Parts: sequence; C-alpha cells; structure tokens
Amino acid sequence: MEKIFNPKSVAVIGASHEKEKVGRLIYDNLIGNSKLKIYPVNVKGGKINGERVYSSVSEIEDEVDVGIIVVPAKVVPVVLEEVGEKGIKNAVIVSAGFGEVGNKKLEEELERVAEKYGIKIVGPNCMGVINPYSEMNASFFKKIPPKGKVAFLSQSGAIGSSILDKDISLSGFVSLGNMLNSGFDDWIDYFSKDDNTNTLMLYIEDVKDGEKFFESVKKCDKNIVALKSGKSLKGMEAAKSHTAALASDYNVYKGIFEQLGIVEVDNIYDLTRAARVLSIHPNLTGKKACIVGNAGGLGVLASDYAEKYKIDLPNLPEDVKKKLNEVMPKQWSKHNPIDIIGDAKAERYMKAMEVLDLNGCLQNSSKKNFGQSEFKTAPTRRDGGENSDWFDFFIIILTPQQMTQPMETAKVISKLKKPVFAVYSGGEGLGDSVDYLRKKDVVVFSELENLFRVLGRIVR
Repeated sequence: MEKIFNPKSVAVIGASHEKEKVGRLIYDNLIGNSKLKIYPVNVKGGKINGERVYSSVSEIEDEVDVGIIVVPAKVVPVVLEEVGEKGIKNAVIVSAGFGEVGNKKLEEELERVAEKYGIKIVGPNCMGVINPYSEMNASFFKKIPPKGKVAFLSQSGAIGSSILDKDISLSGFVSLGNMLNSGFDDWIDYFSKDDNTNTLMLYIEDVKDGEKFFESVKKCDKNIVALKSGKSLKGMEAAKSHTAALASDYNVYKGIFEQLGIVEVDNIYDLTRAARVLSIHPNLTGKKACIVGNAGGLGVLASDYAEKYKIDLPNLPEDVKKKLNEVMPKQWSKHNPIDIIGDAKAERYMKAMEVLDLNGCLQNSSKKNFGQSEFKTAPTRRDGGENSDWFDFFIIILTPQQMTQPMETAKVISKLKKPVFAVYSGGEGLGDSVDYLRKKDVVVFSELENLFRVLGRIVR
C-alpha cells in the first residue's frame, strides 16, 4: 500500500488531451508535485503541455510505482494486462462500469488479470487517492485538503468529494470503490502504522471480508469513526447498485462496531465532527461535563441534551461553589451548568476558569487584555481530594449579547488545559473568533445539540 499512497513515479493511463476529461484532471493535479515523476499515457500519443504522451505503458523505460487507469471500462482489462507486463504492481482504477452496474464478468476479468500479475488494486469505480503530507493528489478532486491527523476511507467517491470540499484536515484520503482486491482491512492496517494518523474515518456501504475487517480493527490502536449506510432494505438495494456491495444485515455491523469500539454515527456531519474531536483528544474518556456559559436558556437545553445523550452533569463540589461565589455576580446559577449571566465579558469567563480548570489556572486576572493571560504550569491534581477530578471536559457556551467579547473569550478558552468544546451560538459576527478557536485546535459547534449528540457517541 505504501507505493500507492506514497509513490515516486506514477503513470496516468488515459491522460487526455481534452482539459475537462477525468484523466486530464488527474494528470493536472499530479504534475504540480515536483517530487513525483509523472508519465501521461494515451493511445493517441502526442504531447500535453509540451510533455511527451506515451501511447502505452510499455514505452516507459523507467520503473513505475503505480498506474492510474482512467479509460472506458471495456478496455480496462487490456490496459491492466499491459500494466502487469510492464511489472507495475499497483493500480488505481478510476473507471466505472463494472459490478456496480451488473457487469460482473468484466470485474471478474479484472480480478483474473490482477491475480495473474500480483497487482494490488484500488477500485474500480473510485475517485482516487490523496496524500496531503507528500502533496500527492492522484484523484479528480480539485485540491489537496489541509494536513491533519484523520485518514479518510470512503466507499463512495461522491461522499468523499462532499467531505473533502468541507476543507477538513486529513492525513490521507482513499476512495475504495468496488474494492476488487483491496479494501478497508488493507488500509486500516496501513494507517494503523502511519505516524501522521491518529484517527480513521470510514464511510461504509459494505465490507467484503468481514473476518479480515474484524482482525484489522482489532489490531488497530487508533480511534475509528464509521458511518454505515444501507441500513434499510431500500438502502441495501441502493448500495448494491452503487459499489457492487454485498449487502448484509445491519445488526451484524452494529454488533461488530460495538464489540470493536468503533464510534458509529448516523450522518456525514457527525462523522466529520467525531473524527475531529478524536483527532484532537484521542484519549477522551469519561462522561462528566462542566458547562460554563452566558445564556441561561442554552444552559437549560444543555441539561436536556445531557440527559438525552447520556452525558453526566456532576454537582459542583462545595469548595468550588464557594470559590465561584467570591468571583461571580450574585445571580450566577450556583449549579452545573454554570450560568455566568448574559453580561459576561471575557474577564468573567476567565475568573470562572481560574476556579474550574484543574490542570492549570489563568494568571494575571487583573489584566485588561484577558486573551493574553497565561496558565500556570501546575501539574494535574491526582490527590483524590474533593476538587480533583469531578469532571472530565469543559463545554463553553457563548451567545452574542451586548457585553460579549467573542474573540477575547476565545483566547481564554484556547488556554484551557482540560479538554474543551465550544458552542458559539450566533451568526456571522462570531466568524473570526470561531476561526481562531479552530486554529487553536478547539472543536467548535454552532448548535448545542450537535455537540452533545457527537460526544454521546464517543464517550458512551
């Protein structure tokens, strides 16, 4: 899999002279990478942007790590035979028109050729492969996502492009397609050993080899988040016609996910959010939340959502309540969720954090520029005292009221040592502060229930 994901040389078979063709788009995406040797191949020969176009891979004198095949389905077996004769051991078949449309014989022919030459195949009927760290875009998506810690494996190219278009930071993207002879298990094994990856994000229609999948996930010591489609009878039928999936009873998948500790979600939004949470907090455990906010109504909703999604809201220890009484206005809520009242500026958030954050406290609370305050380097308390570990993570709520300071408050939030999740509930006026938090690796939600739903799936 290494030579597919991190090749030194690539042949684009079906690189077109027409700019709007898929083969040309993939070629254009690749030629911007100076670390790669790219060989355009087209039966017509000629030149693209002054570069020689080979009429066959057999004309390429150098060794080629992977062939990207973008030709009509009916000629793919012939092209794959040429790839095998050339000694290329890896291929990404973007071409569609195989098992997903009932053309089983053509897919079986591909399988025969691949077995004959020992070729590892991604696809067919796939979007390609992207490696953000090597800046390799062997796909027809327009850009490389930002570098991150999440490896994304998708059985659907369209859902892949939908998520890529959200500008989510990734360590890798592989569009699996019909999974002829490589699938989730191969790539889970690969990314399990990848230093740039700490979380795997899967879109699954079906798994062809359940035993291999089970063993790969069992060995993987990284967090896995999965969105499984085809749960209904109609969905299973749709999956069959999309990627030649072998539909199975969803309850089997559900049981496997639970047994293996896979975080299962129900929609694309939760898939990306859960993966983001785990990439920043890979060891997130515990269900006890401490909620601080400037909106009593959202505090009430937070209590409802906490019960609905099984997030615990522990009572405030008496010593914590006493200290908060000293720094909060008299009207503060006196319980968790902690309502610090609608006129709260960044200073009040900070004073609450000084009392609540057990991994370190903000210094210099008398400063006017509260966003620049620093934390002490005090170690985490593990003495078992009343005020040691009564909660596991923060949820900080901010709504844009008259006195609110979104950016200054964001700077306070970003300094917290405990895991923290922010809910900035408002409109465009919060955009800059939300961007700031994201750059500081604070996961931000605009809707309170979305946060609780995602956390409920992760820490259950």
